[in-house]
Amino acid sequence: MRDQKQATTIQDHSYLKPKGKYRAPEERKVELFARIKKSSEYYHQGLDQSGKPSTFKIDGIRHGFLSFRLNSNNYSCHDLAFYVKDVKGQLIPLAGGMKK
Repeated sequence: MRDQKQATTIQDHSYLKPKGKYRAPEERKVELFARIKKSSEYYHQGLDQSGKPSTFKIDGIRHGFLSFRLNSNNYSCHDLAFYVKDVKGQLIPLAGGMKK
């Protein structure tokens, strides 16, 4: 009876291993960027000297109303359009983002 109980607790998961020489892609550090939306009351804080909107790397994220830290200020989610950087270095807009 004891041998039967031991046999049922040992599980073989070798079927989950990929067959062949499959290697997982290398992990890449994800960088999150944002622009201040034109509809935001803080839009003027995100303009460069020529009056064009600038894209800022997000320095920090915290819990609360003003969650995103960029441009030496804290902003709410609804004030920002978010982007991620692809392998080629181009910014890809996330849902709700602005086009260049």
